[in-house]
Amino acid sequence: MNKVFRNTSWPRARLALALLAAVGAPAMAEVVGTVSAPSFEFVVNYTDAVGAARTWTGGANIDSSYFTLNQTTGAWDLTRDWTASIGGGLVTLALKADGTDGNLDPFVNYSFQATNIGGAPVTFQTTTSAPILGGVAGPNQVRASIAYALTDPTGNGATLTPLPAVAQDGNNGPETQILRLSNSASPTLPGVNNASWVNAGVDVGQSYTKVGFPTGFYSDADGFIAGPVASGSTSWNWMQTRTRFTLTGSGDSVGISGFAEILPVPEPGEWAMMSVGLGLIGVVAARRRTVGKTPQA
Repeated sequence: MNKVFRNTSWPRARLALALLAAVGAPAMAEVVGTVSAPSFEFVVNYTDAVGAARTWTGGANIDSSYFTLNQTTGAWDLTRDWTASIGGGLVTLALKADGTDGNLDPFVNYSFQATNIGGAPVTFQTTTSAPILGGVAGPNQVRASIAYALTDPTGNGATLTPLPAVAQDGNNGPETQILRLSNSASPTLPGVNNASWVNAGVDVGQSYTKVGFPTGFYSDADGFIAGPVASGSTSWNWMQTRTRFTLTGSGDSVGISGFAEILPVPEPGEWAMMSVGLGLIGVVAARRRTVGKTPQA
C-alpha cells in the first residue's frame, strides 16, 4: 500500500477517485447518524368471550426506550420483547423486531409472532414505518420479501389468509405484506391513512395452510423492480410495510419475518461518469504495472 502512495502515478489515481467522488454511488456509503427509532402499530380484530366483535389497537407502549442503535450494523435493535394479551386472553401477540437501518441504505426489516388461542379466526395487522435519510428522488428500484412459519398444534389445519389493507399492486390479488412510500416532508411520521402514501408495487405473501406437525414454512420474494417516482421535485422521505392477515384459531400461531427496500438508480449520465472514473483507475493500474517492470538483460 505504501508503494502506491510513493508511485509517481498517484496523482492520476487521485484524479480518478475524485471523479468517482464527484459522481457519487448511491447507497454505497454507510453513515450512521442520530435518527428516529422505527415506529410500530398493531391492530387486532377478534371476537370476545360473549361473541362480540372487538378491535384492539396498540403500539403506544413501544416507545424509544425499547430501541438501541447498533453502531456496528447501523440498525435499530429491540432491547426486549414486547407482548400484549388481548381480549381477555383470547389473543396473544409477541413482537421481536430488528428495526430499520440507521444509515443511508433505506430498508425495513421486522419479525413477530402472533397466536390465536380462541376459536374464531382473528385478524392481525402490524405496521412498521421508518424515515428515509436524505430521501430518494428520481428513478428507483424496490424489492420485498416475507416468510411464514405456521404451526397447527391441534392437527385440524392452520390457515393464514392475507387481507388487503390499502390498494394492492394488482399482481396476485390480496397479499400479506405491502410496501408504501410517502413524499411527505414532515419531520413527523405521516399517519397510516395519510393520503401521501403510495403503493410501491412489491406486495408479497399469499395464503398458506399447514395441517399437523411439524411447523410448515412458506416464503415469497419480489426481486428488484422499477419503483414509483415521486412527482415533481419531491422525493420519497418515508417508507412503511403493512402486514395484515387472518389466522385460524384453536392455538394456531405464525411467525412472520418481512423485508422491504428502496434504492436510487443512477441516471445514464452518472453511469457514464462512473465508467470513466473506473476506466481511469484501470489506466493507472496498468501504468503502475508497466513502471514497476524491471528491464531484462
